[in-house]
Amino acid sequence: MIAKYIVITFLVILSTMIFVVVVLVFGARNHLNEPVVIAFASVLVVSAVTILKKRLLVVVERIFYKRGVDYQIALKQLSQIISQELEIDQLLNKIKNEIERTLEFKNVLFFLKEKQSFVRIGRRSGRALEIKESSLLVQEAQKRKAVLIVDDLEREEKARRKKGEHEPIFKELQSRNISVVIPIFLQSEISALLLLGKRAYEEAIGPHERNLFEILSTQLGTAIEKARLYNEVKQFNTLLQQKIREATGALRKTNKDLTERNKYLTILHTIGASMTARLNFTEVGQFIVNSIARDLGYAGAALIIKDESGKNLIVSAFSETEHTEKILALLPKKPSEYMVPIETKNHLSRVVRNRETVIENDLSLFLHPPLSVQLAQDIQRNAGIKTVIGVPIKAELGTAGCFLFFLKKDVARMSRAEFGLIDSLSSEFGIVYHNLSLYRLLVKANAQLDTANAHLTELDETKSEFLSIAAHQLRTPLSGIKGYLSMMLEGDFDAITDEQRNVVIDVLSNTNRLTRLVNIFLDISRVEANRLKLEKELFDLKKLLEIIQKELAFNASDKKIALKFCYPEAPVMVYADKDKLHDAIVNVVDNSIRYTDEGSVDVSVFEDDQTVQVRVTDTGIGIAESELANLFVKFVRGREVQRLNTAGAGLGLYIAKKIMEGHGGDIIVQSGGVGKGTEFRLTLLKKEFSP
Repeated sequence: MIAKYIVITFLVILSTMIFVVVVLVFGARNHLNEPVVIAFASVLVVSAVTILKKRLLVVVERIFYKRGVDYQIALKQLSQIISQELEIDQLLNKIKNEIERTLEFKNVLFFLKEKQSFVRIGRRSGRALEIKESSLLVQEAQKRKAVLIVDDLEREEKARRKKGEHEPIFKELQSRNISVVIPIFLQSEISALLLLGKRAYEEAIGPHERNLFEILSTQLGTAIEKARLYNEVKQFNTLLQQKIREATGALRKTNKDLTERNKYLTILHTIGASMTARLNFTEVGQFIVNSIARDLGYAGAALIIKDESGKNLIVSAFSETEHTEKILALLPKKPSEYMVPIETKNHLSRVVRNRETVIENDLSLFLHPPLSVQLAQDIQRNAGIKTVIGVPIKAELGTAGCFLFFLKKDVARMSRAEFGLIDSLSSEFGIVYHNLSLYRLLVKANAQLDTANAHLTELDETKSEFLSIAAHQLRTPLSGIKGYLSMMLEGDFDAITDEQRNVVIDVLSNTNRLTRLVNIFLDISRVEANRLKLEKELFDLKKLLEIIQKELAFNASDKKIALKFCYPEAPVMVYADKDKLHDAIVNVVDNSIRYTDEGSVDVSVFEDDQTVQVRVTDTGIGIAESELANLFVKFVRGREVQRLNTAGAGLGLYIAKKIMEGHGGDIIVQSGGVGKGTEFRLTLLKKEFSP
């Protein structure tokens, strides 16, 4: 920089001297007054020095200090660094060095965002710089979303001063000695800041550099995020390698444990399958103790359970091995003949009473009493028993007993898997014990139920027979009563008064209702006994409906509602049991009349090639949607129905459905809800149907 100004000074002096010589020569040739010429030359020199200095500065820069920056190459080199470097510190340091080397900016600084501030990268000790996210610099960069150049801000500052305003960001950058701020964005948010200090030479930032800064800002945003992700992956890989090493060691140990565990699980599965396949308690117990002694290499095992009183402990099963033969040889009587009161003060009773597992190396602590201490010690020595384990059998209703395992090794040599096997075995046997106890109770209860069921069947048959006989016996007098009442209404017994006619009509209506009820009971007895026989014949459905209309006219008239029948003019031929179909339709129509207080009950007939459908539509109380599904269930009545009429039995619609199903047809119901009427549809097949 000093050399540059020396050259400029020399050129200015040289130019001035040449200019003065030229003026003096010119004055001498033209015989001008020398002092006047000198004065004139001085004025011209002073006026031209400033302009000459600036021009010479540009010329010197171009000739002697020409920078020769190729921005395409510079951008290529920066892009190459960005694409190759994955370590964030190396990336930013190389970018910083390249900018300082190529573009000759001083004090190039990087700040990365961390939480609520931007922290300088590669900061030296004692110069820990950071820029708060709320600072004017960050806010202005976020607002403008563009590169901030001090030269531009200086021009803005001058323009604002003329208006009496000022540009605070210009002073901010001046105070920090910053010439360019390059914000690095990621998803519209600033993730880093690149600050460039003063240049090594005085020259305005041109369009090529501005374009380079914009491109660099975009590329660095992606590169920094990529570097951050790489760093996270690298840290994760390091952690993963450590975890893999730890897991490998643990896996080896686990594989060893699993091998042992699989062995024990296989044993447990074999024993469990056998336990569930047997229903004899003695066989199950003997199989378990034999399997444990054989498969685990124990000296022996014993199954101890409570007797029926629950106050004593007895031996239910004893393993059959070479070692147990030595035990049996020393015993004065068979193991099954020993009985130990549950309140005895030894470890055997303790295991059962306290529901706890007990491990000892002294057999006498479990078997004394009833055995003497000396006998128990002799048995332990001869059988080679080093450890005795007592495990309670926990059933649902309490402790059922315990297992005694006689080991030929110290307890310290037992693995966790082996302890788990013993514990699982006792728990599983507790379930089996409970299930076998329930099975014995179930067998006993089944025998009692068989006896009770036979008695109930006999009672049910008697009931059905009684209903059938009673219904048959009632139908005959009811038919006679109906006949005489009809004759009275028709005047066969002389004329009757209107008051008497109303009474007779009421009696006839109730007689018809009683007849229908008798028919219902008779049909129920037949349905329940599977004796509902249909005597089918070919007949005109219209004629049957005319009979039903006359039969129910009194009921409708009594309630002052209209009973309308509508059917085609041509005969409607069906193949069905006339009496049963009569009962089904009457039950449905009578039901509609009974629960319609005003309006009408309309009966209409529709037919196609396959079926005939009788629709019964009323303007009655309607049915709630929640009650439609159970309407045809025996003894079920809707809530509104029970409120209005307490005399119904809930059987009419049930019998109607059974009759229609017996014909191969069906009956369905539709209702808009309470108070919106009801429609029943009875569908019957035209062709013959054989269930």
